[in-house]
Amino acid sequence: MAAAVERVSWGVRNLSMAIPGPETGGILLVEGGKRAGLSLCREMLCQEIYAGRPVHWIDGGMSLDPSALIRPLSDRGRTPSSLSLLRTCRAFTAHQMHELVSRLERDLLVFEDGGDVRLVVLSDLASMFADSQVKKAEGIAMLESCLRVSKEVAEEKLSSMASGVSSSRRFQSAFLVGSLNSSK
Repeated sequence: MAAAVERVSWGVRNLSMAIPGPETGGILLVEGGKRAGLSLCREMLCQEIYAGRPVHWIDGGMSLDPSALIRPLSDRGRTPSSLSLLRTCRAFTAHQMHELVSRLERDLLVFEDGGDVRLVVLSDLASMFADSQVKKAEGIAMLESCLRVSKEVAEEKLSSMASGVSSSRRFQSAFLVGSLNSSK
């Protein structure tokens, strides 16, 4: 008999009823307006915290405001102290983002006592490497490295990675999907 597929909840009741949540062990590309994508990631994150599971967020676009999580957690019956299940780090440059993703597997070990991390959010991953301060070839190489590490960590740790791409950056979306599919 096949093992049951473990899924991360969307965190939005109507969406969860209509569409199964993303499977652990994979990467989810959240595409659309930045606000909508962040809102979905925030709801997923809050649902994981509500369930008592730790979450890891690598913030590449100064997208995460932890105070914005207090209300959705409160609506779920959690206190602000439950934010202790959230591990965040912020990259201000492409090189910092590359370093943070490169050490992701090691950083996830911090949560060994608190349970397995099932959700990792990498916000603005692709846009970090389109910086004019980084040569195009170097940016592409760092992004490919980050995607490779993300995929390996997702598969080994049974995490679900969520990364956002603005709808105005279709080329990034195509690149990300192509890169992820090429390593299968």
